Amino acid sequence: MILTQKTKVLIGLIAYVLSPALAKATDISAFIEPYRDIDVATSEMGTLAYLNVKEGDHVTRGQVLGGLDEDVVRANLEVAQKAKEARGRLVSAEEELAFQTENLRKIRQLIERQHASAEELARTETQQRIAEAQVLAIREELELKSAEYTRTEAMLLEKQIRSPIDGMVTQIYKDVGEFISASSPVVIKVVKLDVLLVQFAVPANAASEFKAGRTVPLSIGSEHTKTVGVIEFVSPIKDPQSNTVRLRMRIDNSQGQFSSGDSCWLALTSSGDDQESASPGYFTKAKPGLSTKQ
Repeated sequence: MILTQKTKVLIGLIAYVLSPALAKATDISAFIEPYRDIDVATSEMGTLAYLNVKEGDHVTRGQVLGGLDEDVVRANLEVAQKAKEARGRLVSAEEELAFQTENLRKIRQLIERQHASAEELARTETQQRIAEAQVLAIREELELKSAEYTRTEAMLLEKQIRSPIDGMVTQIYKDVGEFISASSPVVIKVVKLDVLLVQFAVPANAASEFKAGRTVPLSIGSEHTKTVGVIEFVSPIKDPQSNTVRLRMRIDNSQGQFSSGDSCWLALTSSGDDQESASPGYFTKAKPGLSTKQ
């Protein structure tokens, strides 16, 4: 195919006009992730006794998702509760102290009238001090029993598997009745999807355009749905192999319009000045509605 001189000139003019735009704009892509993705594990070994959730359930922070066998711990807790509430010995010791205190008062009155000996006074004072020590010892024993009850209560809580975040159960790894070992303690996966996370590898020479707290336009999914992301972190460390910097953003997904795993595109320009002149308001301050809920 032979091009005429006029055609060559026309092609050259088109290339000249389009080349600045082509040089300025480029897209980089990444995949959207859950804002938090947590494998919830037990803190000790045991048999999985129950599960309160199924895959797809929405859970709240602190909610009990399941738990290990608690029978022995609950029995110990009941014993510890009765022990810390036992007051019979304390009441008896306090009555003995009251008796010895009153007896000492009477002996001292008799001493003043010279109707009692110093030996009787010394013996009564000793008995009163012993009664005081007995009351103190029983109170200390009850404090230890109260601490034992608190410790057993904590052991019971350790048997429970609680959600660390508000989110959704996306996978259950163990069945009821299965033994949870130290080498495989993960039971449930909980993810946070009302806010999503995307991380781009931005060319190092363009990293200065991005600042934490600003919002940038993004395109998501096969239909390139427009939204904005809030910049959370721009890494100060450059990857020497790829000459890129990690850029972390969050995306509001309170309406559930996006899915984890969707493709996400970020448009770059050659400089911040070119970018802002080509697209006014490209960077804006983060909106309150885009704040991350933990």
